Amino acid sequence: MIPPYQGTSSGRWPPEGIAQARSTEQTYVLRLAAHAPRGRPHTSVALTVRIRMQSYFGMQGVRQSDGCCNISMSLIEPTKRKIMISLDFINWRSESCRIFVRLQAKDADTMSIEDLVVARVLPGRLRNVRRQEMRLKAKVALITGASRGIGFAVAELFAREGAIVYAGSSSNPSGIFPAGVTGVELDVSKEEHWKRVVTDIVAAHGRLDVLVNNAGIAVYDALHDCSTENWRRVLGVNQDGCFFGMREVIPHMKAHHAGAIINVSSIWGTAAVPGAHAYHATKGAMVMMSKNAAITYAGDGIRVNTVHPGFIDTPLTQSQDPAINASVIGRTPMKRAGTPLEIANGCLFLASDESSFMTGTELVIDGGYLAQ
Repeated sequence: MIPPYQGTSSGRWPPEGIAQARSTEQTYVLRLAAHAPRGRPHTSVALTVRIRMQSYFGMQGVRQSDGCCNISMSLIEPTKRKIMISLDFINWRSESCRIFVRLQAKDADTMSIEDLVVARVLPGRLRNVRRQEMRLKAKVALITGASRGIGFAVAELFAREGAIVYAGSSSNPSGIFPAGVTGVELDVSKEEHWKRVVTDIVAAHGRLDVLVNNAGIAVYDALHDCSTENWRRVLGVNQDGCFFGMREVIPHMKAHHAGAIINVSSIWGTAAVPGAHAYHATKGAMVMMSKNAAITYAGDGIRVNTVHPGFIDTPLTQSQDPAINASVIGRTPMKRAGTPLEIANGCLFLASDESSFMTGTELVIDGGYLAQ
Protein backbone atom coordinates (compact mmCIF):
# COMPACT_ATOMS: atom_id res chain seq x y z
CA MET A 1 0.00 0.00 0.00
CA ILE A 2 1.25 3.47 -0.83
CA PRO A 3 1.68 5.33 2.47
CA PRO A 4 -0.03 8.68 3.00
CA TYR A 5 2.06 11.64 1.93
CA GLN A 6 3.52 13.75 4.72
CA GLY A 7 5.36 16.97 4.14
CA THR A 8 5.87 20.56 5.21
CA SER A 9 5.25 23.74 3.32
CA SER A 10 8.99 24.33 3.16
CA GLY A 11 12.17 23.59 5.03
CA ARG A 12 12.55 27.17 6.22
CA TRP A 13 11.33 28.64 9.49
CA PRO A 14 9.16 30.57 8.97
CA PRO A 15 8.28 29.19 5.51
CA GLU A 16 8.62 31.58 2.62
CA GLY A 17 5.27 33.14 1.75
CA ILE A 18 3.76 32.32 5.14
CA ALA A 19 5.40 34.88 7.43
CA GLN A 20 2.98 37.79 7.55
CA ALA A 21 2.15 40.73 9.79
CA ARG A 22 0.60 39.68 13.10
CA SER A 23 -2.49 41.74 12.36
CA THR A 24 -3.39 40.13 9.05
CA GLU A 25 -5.99 37.44 8.52
CA GLN A 26 -4.87 35.18 5.73
CA THR A 27 -6.39 32.73 3.32
CA TYR A 28 -4.11 30.21 1.66
CA VAL A 29 -4.58 28.01 -1.35
CA LEU A 30 -3.19 24.50 -1.25
CA ARG A 31 -2.94 22.98 -4.72
CA LEU A 32 -3.03 19.21 -5.02
CA ALA A 33 -2.17 17.04 -7.98
CA ALA A 34 -3.19 13.45 -8.63
CA HIS A 35 -2.75 10.92 -11.45
CA ALA A 36 -5.47 8.72 -12.83
CA PRO A 37 -4.43 5.07 -12.48
CA ARG A 38 -3.25 3.42 -15.67
CA GLY A 39 -6.12 1.85 -17.59
CA ARG A 40 -8.76 3.38 -15.33
CA PRO A 41 -9.13 7.01 -16.52
CA HIS A 42 -12.63 7.55 -15.15
CA THR A 43 -11.89 7.14 -11.46
CA SER A 44 -13.55 9.01 -8.62
CA VAL A 45 -11.23 9.60 -5.69
CA ALA A 46 -12.06 10.71 -2.17
CA LEU A 47 -9.28 12.56 -0.36
CA THR A 48 -8.95 13.35 3.31
CA VAL A 49 -6.59 16.24 3.95
CA ARG A 50 -5.38 16.65 7.49
CA ILE A 51 -3.68 19.91 8.40
CA ARG A 52 -1.53 20.62 11.42
CA MET A 53 -0.45 24.19 11.92
CA GLN A 54 2.16 25.32 14.43
CA SER A 55 2.44 29.03 15.15
CA TYR A 56 5.26 30.79 16.94
CA PHE A 57 4.24 33.66 19.21
CA GLY A 58 7.45 34.89 20.79
CA MET A 59 7.52 34.37 24.53
CA GLN A 60 4.14 32.67 24.39
CA GLY A 61 5.76 29.66 22.74
CA VAL A 62 4.41 27.36 20.05
CA ARG A 63 0.68 26.90 19.61
CA GLN A 64 -0.72 24.09 17.56
CA SER A 65 -4.04 23.49 15.86
CA ASP A 66 -5.34 20.72 13.65
CA GLY A 67 -7.90 20.66 10.88
CA CYS A 68 -9.40 18.19 8.46
CA CYS A 69 -10.99 18.66 5.04
CA ASN A 70 -12.71 15.99 2.94
CA ILE A 71 -12.83 16.50 -0.82
CA SER A 72 -13.64 14.50 -3.92
CA MET A 73 -12.10 14.63 -7.37
CA SER A 74 -12.77 12.79 -10.60
CA LEU A 75 -9.80 11.65 -12.66
CA ILE A 76 -11.01 11.67 -16.23
CA GLU A 77 -7.77 12.33 -18.08
CA PRO A 78 -4.97 9.97 -19.09
CA THR A 79 -2.29 9.20 -16.57
CA LYS A 80 0.21 11.69 -17.90
CA ARG A 81 -1.95 14.68 -17.11
CA LYS A 82 -2.37 15.95 -13.56
CA ILE A 83 -5.61 17.36 -12.27
CA MET A 84 -5.36 20.42 -10.04
CA ILE A 85 -7.75 21.48 -7.31
CA SER A 86 -7.59 24.26 -4.76
CA LEU A 87 -8.49 24.28 -1.09
CA ASP A 88 -8.96 27.41 0.98
CA PHE A 89 -7.85 27.39 4.61
CA ILE A 90 -9.13 30.51 6.28
CA ASN A 91 -8.41 32.32 9.57
CA TRP A 92 -4.85 31.20 10.12
CA ARG A 93 -3.55 34.19 12.05
CA SER A 94 0.11 34.10 12.92
CA GLU A 95 3.32 35.99 12.56
CA SER A 96 4.96 32.81 11.36
CA CYS A 97 3.78 29.26 11.05
CA ARG A 98 4.85 25.79 9.97
CA ILE A 99 2.28 23.72 8.13
CA PHE A 100 2.20 19.93 8.02
CA VAL A 101 -0.05 18.16 5.54
CA ARG A 102 -1.12 14.51 5.60
CA LEU A 103 -3.13 13.11 2.73
CA GLN A 104 -5.09 9.88 2.58
CA ALA A 105 -6.89 8.63 -0.53
CA LYS A 106 -9.74 6.17 -0.89
CA ASP A 107 -11.19 5.05 -4.19
CA ALA A 108 -14.94 5.62 -4.25
CA ASP A 109 -15.27 2.96 -6.99
CA THR A 110 -13.85 0.20 -4.73
CA MET A 111 -10.55 0.25 -6.59
CA SER A 112 -7.68 -0.76 -4.34
CA ILE A 113 -5.49 2.01 -2.99
CA GLU A 114 -2.39 0.24 -4.33
CA ASP A 115 -3.52 1.22 -7.83
CA LEU A 116 -3.62 4.92 -7.01
CA VAL A 117 -0.91 7.52 -7.04
CA VAL A 118 -1.71 9.37 -3.85
CA ALA A 119 -2.16 13.13 -4.23
CA ARG A 120 0.87 15.12 -3.23
CA VAL A 121 1.46 18.63 -1.96
CA LEU A 122 3.11 21.15 -4.22
CA PRO A 123 4.89 23.32 -1.63
CA GLY A 124 5.82 26.01 -4.10
CA ARG A 125 2.15 26.68 -4.80
CA LEU A 126 1.24 27.34 -1.17
CA ARG A 127 0.70 31.06 -1.16
CA ASN A 128 -1.22 33.91 0.33
CA VAL A 129 -4.15 34.77 -1.91
CA ARG A 130 -6.29 37.17 0.06
CA ARG A 131 -6.08 39.75 2.82
CA GLN A 132 -9.15 40.51 4.87
CA GLU A 133 -9.72 43.73 6.75
CA MET A 134 -8.41 43.69 10.28
CA ARG A 135 -11.35 43.59 12.64
CA LEU A 136 -10.22 46.46 14.89
CA LYS A 137 -8.23 48.49 12.39
CA ALA A 138 -7.12 51.84 13.88
CA LYS A 139 -9.42 51.53 16.92
CA VAL A 140 -7.98 52.75 20.22
CA ALA A 141 -8.43 50.27 23.06
CA LEU A 142 -7.67 50.23 26.78
CA ILE A 143 -7.51 46.87 28.57
CA THR A 144 -7.11 46.58 32.33
CA GLY A 145 -5.34 43.78 34.16
CA ALA A 146 -3.38 43.20 30.98
CA SER A 147 0.05 42.14 32.19
CA ARG A 148 -0.88 38.43 32.20
CA GLY A 149 -3.64 35.90 31.71
CA ILE A 150 -6.84 36.93 29.98
CA GLY A 151 -5.90 40.62 29.81
CA PHE A 152 -2.60 39.87 28.10
CA ALA A 153 -4.31 37.61 25.57
CA VAL A 154 -6.90 40.30 24.81
CA ALA A 155 -4.20 42.95 24.34
CA GLU A 156 -2.19 40.67 22.04
CA LEU A 157 -5.20 39.69 19.94
CA PHE A 158 -6.52 43.25 19.63
CA ALA A 159 -3.12 44.44 18.44
CA ARG A 160 -2.96 41.67 15.84
CA GLU A 161 -6.35 42.84 14.60
CA GLY A 162 -5.10 46.37 14.04
CA ALA A 163 -6.02 48.17 17.26
CA ILE A 164 -3.86 50.72 19.05
CA VAL A 165 -3.73 49.03 22.44
CA TYR A 166 -2.99 50.35 25.91
CA ALA A 167 -2.44 47.63 28.51
CA GLY A 168 -3.23 48.80 32.02
CA SER A 169 -1.53 47.10 34.93
CA SER A 170 -0.84 47.94 38.55
CA SER A 171 1.72 45.17 39.03
CA ASN A 172 3.83 45.25 35.86
CA PRO A 173 3.04 48.21 33.58
CA SER A 174 6.52 48.15 32.05
CA GLY A 175 6.39 44.43 31.24
CA ILE A 176 7.08 42.87 27.87
CA PHE A 177 4.09 43.39 25.59
CA PRO A 178 3.56 42.43 21.94
CA ALA A 179 4.14 44.90 19.14
CA GLY A 180 1.40 47.52 19.03
CA VAL A 181 0.72 47.35 22.79
CA THR A 182 1.79 50.09 25.22
CA GLY A 183 1.89 49.36 28.94
CA VAL A 184 0.47 51.97 31.31
CA GLU A 185 0.33 52.07 35.09
CA LEU A 186 -3.30 51.74 36.13
CA ASP A 187 -4.59 50.75 39.55
CA VAL A 188 -8.27 50.47 38.69
CA SER A 189 -9.35 51.10 42.28
CA LYS A 190 -7.95 54.64 42.15
CA GLU A 191 -9.93 57.40 40.43
CA GLU A 192 -6.86 59.52 39.81
CA HIS A 193 -5.21 56.72 37.82
CA TRP A 194 -8.22 56.45 35.54
CA LYS A 195 -8.32 60.22 34.95
CA ARG A 196 -4.63 60.32 34.07
CA VAL A 197 -4.61 57.31 31.76
CA VAL A 198 -7.79 58.17 29.83
CA THR A 199 -6.77 61.84 29.51
CA ASP A 200 -3.37 60.83 28.11
CA ILE A 201 -4.87 58.37 25.60
CA VAL A 202 -7.45 60.85 24.33
CA ALA A 203 -4.81 63.58 24.10
CA ALA A 204 -2.65 61.28 21.96
CA HIS A 205 -5.37 59.91 19.67
CA GLY A 206 -8.39 62.17 20.02
CA ARG A 207 -10.65 59.32 21.11
CA LEU A 208 -10.97 56.00 22.95
CA ASP A 209 -13.02 53.39 21.11
CA VAL A 210 -12.88 50.26 23.28
CA LEU A 211 -12.63 49.64 27.01
CA VAL A 212 -12.16 46.15 28.44
CA ASN A 213 -12.60 46.10 32.21
CA ASN A 214 -10.75 42.87 32.90
CA ALA A 215 -8.84 43.54 36.13
CA GLY A 216 -10.13 41.50 39.03
CA ILE A 217 -9.15 39.77 42.26
CA ALA A 218 -10.77 37.00 44.29
CA VAL A 219 -10.91 35.92 47.91
CA TYR A 220 -12.81 32.81 48.92
CA ASP A 221 -14.04 33.82 52.36
CA ALA A 222 -17.58 32.87 53.30
CA LEU A 223 -19.80 35.74 54.39
CA HIS A 224 -19.32 35.17 58.13
CA ASP A 225 -15.53 34.93 57.68
CA CYS A 226 -15.07 37.86 55.31
CA SER A 227 -13.25 40.77 56.90
CA THR A 228 -14.22 44.33 56.11
CA GLU A 229 -10.72 44.80 54.68
CA ASN A 230 -11.12 41.92 52.22
CA TRP A 231 -14.66 42.99 51.35
CA ARG A 232 -13.56 46.53 50.46
CA ARG A 233 -10.43 45.33 48.65
CA VAL A 234 -12.41 43.06 46.31
CA LEU A 235 -15.10 45.70 45.72
CA GLY A 236 -12.41 48.32 45.09
CA VAL A 237 -10.86 46.39 42.20
CA ASN A 238 -13.77 44.47 40.72
CA GLN A 239 -16.71 46.85 41.15
CA ASP A 240 -15.27 50.31 41.74
CA GLY A 241 -12.76 49.71 38.94
CA CYS A 242 -15.58 48.91 36.52
CA PHE A 243 -17.54 51.99 37.67
CA PHE A 244 -14.56 54.38 37.48
CA GLY A 245 -13.58 53.09 34.06
CA MET A 246 -17.00 53.42 32.48
CA ARG A 247 -17.57 56.82 34.07
CA GLU A 248 -14.27 58.10 32.69
CA VAL A 249 -14.55 56.83 29.10
CA ILE A 250 -18.24 57.31 28.37
CA PRO A 251 -18.08 61.11 27.89
CA HIS A 252 -15.37 60.64 25.22
CA MET A 253 -17.34 57.88 23.52
CA LYS A 254 -20.47 60.05 23.56
CA ALA A 255 -18.55 62.84 21.85
CA HIS A 256 -17.84 60.49 18.91
CA HIS A 257 -21.21 58.71 19.11
CA ALA A 258 -19.41 55.37 19.16
CA GLY A 259 -17.80 53.01 21.62
CA ALA A 260 -17.68 49.46 22.95
CA ILE A 261 -17.29 48.56 26.61
CA ILE A 262 -16.66 44.96 27.64
CA ASN A 263 -16.84 44.13 31.33
CA VAL A 264 -15.34 40.78 32.26
CA SER A 265 -17.63 39.18 34.85
CA SER A 266 -17.64 35.44 35.57
CA ILE A 267 -19.84 32.36 35.67
CA TRP A 268 -19.94 33.22 39.36
CA GLY A 269 -21.65 36.46 38.45
CA THR A 270 -24.78 34.45 37.68
CA ALA A 271 -24.35 31.15 39.57
CA ALA A 272 -23.29 30.60 43.17
CA VAL A 273 -20.88 28.30 44.96
CA PRO A 274 -20.20 28.15 48.70
CA GLY A 275 -17.91 30.91 49.95
CA ALA A 276 -16.34 33.66 47.80
CA HIS A 277 -19.03 36.08 48.96
CA ALA A 278 -17.28 39.30 47.96
CA TYR A 279 -16.30 37.92 44.55
CA HIS A 280 -19.88 36.82 43.84
CA ALA A 281 -21.19 40.21 44.91
CA THR A 282 -18.89 42.15 42.62
CA LYS A 283 -19.23 39.93 39.55
CA GLY A 284 -23.00 39.94 39.90
CA ALA A 285 -23.00 43.72 40.29
CA MET A 286 -21.02 44.09 37.08
CA VAL A 287 -23.84 42.42 35.15
CA MET A 288 -26.48 44.93 36.26
CA MET A 289 -24.08 47.88 35.99
CA SER A 290 -23.45 46.84 32.38
CA LYS A 291 -27.12 46.37 31.53
CA ASN A 292 -27.93 49.77 33.00
CA ALA A 293 -25.17 51.45 31.01
CA ALA A 294 -26.23 49.56 27.87
CA ILE A 295 -29.77 50.92 27.86
CA THR A 296 -28.73 54.36 29.14
CA TYR A 297 -26.22 55.00 26.35
CA ALA A 298 -27.62 52.95 23.46
CA GLY A 299 -28.76 56.18 21.81
CA ASP A 300 -25.22 57.52 22.04
CA GLY A 301 -23.79 54.71 19.94
CA ILE A 302 -22.16 53.03 22.94
CA ARG A 303 -22.51 49.27 23.39
CA VAL A 304 -21.90 47.66 26.79
CA ASN A 305 -21.69 43.88 27.22
CA THR A 306 -20.33 41.39 29.73
CA VAL A 307 -18.18 38.31 29.19
CA HIS A 308 -18.54 35.41 31.60
CA PRO A 309 -15.53 33.09 31.60
CA GLY A 310 -15.69 29.68 33.16
CA PHE A 311 -12.56 28.15 34.65
CA ILE A 312 -9.62 29.52 32.65
CA ASP A 313 -6.00 28.43 32.91
CA THR A 314 -4.29 31.65 34.02
CA PRO A 315 -1.61 32.60 36.57
CA LEU A 316 -4.46 33.55 38.94
CA THR A 317 -6.09 30.12 38.86
CA GLN A 318 -2.73 28.35 38.85
CA SER A 319 -1.87 30.02 42.16
CA GLN A 320 -5.09 29.07 43.97
CA ASP A 321 -6.00 25.89 45.83
CA PRO A 322 -5.77 22.94 43.38
CA ALA A 323 -8.85 21.44 45.04
CA ILE A 324 -10.91 24.44 43.92
CA ASN A 325 -9.61 24.09 40.37
CA ALA A 326 -10.33 20.37 40.26
CA SER A 327 -13.83 20.92 41.61
CA VAL A 328 -14.76 23.54 38.99
CA ILE A 329 -13.26 21.54 36.10
CA GLY A 330 -15.03 18.44 37.36
CA ARG A 331 -18.37 20.26 37.14
CA THR A 332 -17.60 21.60 33.66
CA PRO A 333 -19.20 19.38 30.97
CA MET A 334 -16.21 19.75 28.64
CA LYS A 335 -13.92 18.55 31.48
CA ARG A 336 -11.11 20.98 30.81
CA ALA A 337 -9.97 24.49 31.57
CA GLY A 338 -10.48 27.19 28.99
CA THR A 339 -7.60 29.21 27.58
CA PRO A 340 -7.12 32.99 27.75
CA LEU A 341 -7.28 33.13 23.95
CA GLU A 342 -10.77 31.60 23.98
CA ILE A 343 -11.94 34.50 26.17
CA ALA A 344 -10.00 37.01 24.08
CA ASN A 345 -11.83 35.82 20.95
CA GLY A 346 -15.14 36.61 22.64
CA CYS A 347 -13.90 40.07 23.61
CA LEU A 348 -12.72 40.65 20.05
CA PHE A 349 -16.18 39.87 18.70
CA LEU A 350 -17.83 42.28 21.15
CA ALA A 351 -15.29 45.01 20.41
CA SER A 352 -15.66 44.71 16.65
CA ASP A 353 -18.41 45.97 14.36
CA GLU A 354 -19.51 42.35 13.92
CA SER A 355 -21.51 42.73 17.16
CA SER A 356 -23.02 46.08 16.19
CA PHE A 357 -26.56 44.98 17.19
CA MET A 358 -25.52 43.60 20.59
CA THR A 359 -25.70 45.55 23.82
CA GLY A 360 -26.63 44.55 27.36
CA THR A 361 -25.71 40.97 26.50
CA GLU A 362 -24.02 38.30 28.65
CA LEU A 363 -21.54 36.30 26.56
CA VAL A 364 -20.86 33.05 28.40
CA ILE A 365 -17.66 31.13 27.54
CA ASP A 366 -17.56 28.34 30.09
CA GLY A 367 -17.37 24.87 28.56
CA GLY A 368 -21.05 24.29 29.34
CA TYR A 369 -20.89 25.04 33.08
CA LEU A 370 -24.00 27.25 33.19
CA ALA A 371 -26.02 25.03 30.85
CA GLN A 372 -26.59 22.47 33.60
